[in-house]
Amino acid sequence: MNGMYIYKPDTGEQITVSKDTIGVDFLSHILSSPEVETEFINLAGHDGMIDTEGTFESRKITCHFVAQAKDLHDFYLKQQEVYGLFFDRKGYYIRFKRMPGIQYMVKPLPFDITKANFKTGKFDIEFNVFRGYGESIGTSLSPFTTDSELWQTGQGLIGTEFEYSFATNRFKVFNAGDFDINPNFHDLLITITGKSENGLRPDDFASNTGGMQLYNQTTGDRFIYYPALNEGEVLTIDGVYPKLNGIESGRSTNHELITLRKGWNAFEILNASRLNVSFDFPFLYK
Repeated sequence: MNGMYIYKPDTGEQITVSKDTIGVDFLSHILSSPEVETEFINLAGHDGMIDTEGTFESRKITCHFVAQAKDLHDFYLKQQEVYGLFFDRKGYYIRFKRMPGIQYMVKPLPFDITKANFKTGKFDIEFNVFRGYGESIGTSLSPFTTDSELWQTGQGLIGTEFEYSFATNRFKVFNAGDFDINPNFHDLLITITGKSENGLRPDDFASNTGGMQLYNQTTGDRFIYYPALNEGEVLTIDGVYPKLNGIESGRSTNHELITLRKGWNAFEILNASRLNVSFDFPFLYK
């Protein structure tokens, strides 16, 4: 059975779009293909053109509905209710029962409801998937179990047990999505507790020779927290914001960020012990 849901991250509210809930039957949806925007460079003396790295543009999801009303007067009330449901100042996620592990952040384009008779109307909504990708409903720290109802086949997580919390200085993080994770644009929360072995004073930060270092050997990214990290303190890298015990502490770092390539990422933590490290992020899909 098909089904559609609207999820609003600001409130945590999930709305089932169905005849039983709002008098609207969801029929089907069509997801457009990814669109890659690429610039080509012409060079004198070079045959053809040089392909630069492209970017994925926004895409569309078209959904088909039928609205049911009791009579003509109720039809216009239902029309107002439909507009109130789908149009919002902020983007929201739409989810589908036949794709239970992936959601899309969208905003709807304008649409009209066409009367089939005095109490039935048909309408199609074209949603703009403005981020250009789908996101896993679960994150890397969610349970990878079938009864969690967060995952589906085709998400790159079948057949292997993956870990995203570690208590060692060397470990690997698997990005199961189709896209690299860049905290400038994507959700990524890294949480570290432990004890650094040689913290630096502010005057020594420029030396880059000490402090706790989180090093992604796969990408070459190296994040350094210079002061001593004491047991019981919590260091987080929340997107682009390093925080110690919830207080922004970017000035105490080398101002670099950690990214994740799709597939395996090999990590090493230097100058720290008694560690507990976790990576919390959604996977991104074409």
